[in-house]
Amino acid sequence: MQMAEGTVWQLLDSRGIGGIETHVCTLAEGLLAAGVPVEVVLMQAYGDHPMRDRLERSGIGLSSIDGGLPALVRRMRADRPAIVHTHGYKGGILGRIAARLTGVLVVSTFHAGEPGTGMLRLYTTLDRWTSVLAPRIAVSPAQSPRSVTRFGRRV
Repeated sequence: MQMAEGTVWQLLDSRGIGGIETHVCTLAEGLLAAGVPVEVVLMQAYGDHPMRDRLERSGIGLSSIDGGLPALVRRMRADRPAIVHTHGYKGGILGRIAARLTGVLVVSTFHAGEPGTGMLRLYTTLDRWTSVLAPRIAVSPAQSPRSVTRFGRRV
């Protein structure tokens, strides 16, 4: 498969380091080693991020959007990434919508499957509903049924 020109974005919302962030760093390093331009893009800057040192040592850029969906759409239009690879519910929901609005290719990885409570439950539901806007990858079979649903039904 021939890739469109441009950089692959790894898009997520993150304040710290955990499983998703470790996955994103490893994936970004693998893409760069394969000769694919890659950048890790955070939905918002919460201060100095723990991924920064690892990414800088690997020669991978780390930037932030700051401004929600309108800012993400503007940045996608300006940068024209080849592909946006979303991780987590906030990056997934906003990334898929922005990619649809800008004509940028998008793929989403689902890392967790627990529905949560309160606002997290709402975000998880929106993440599932908008998942139909992009090809989906699940990090394990346990996440797969939740990530391939359309309005509460498996597809």
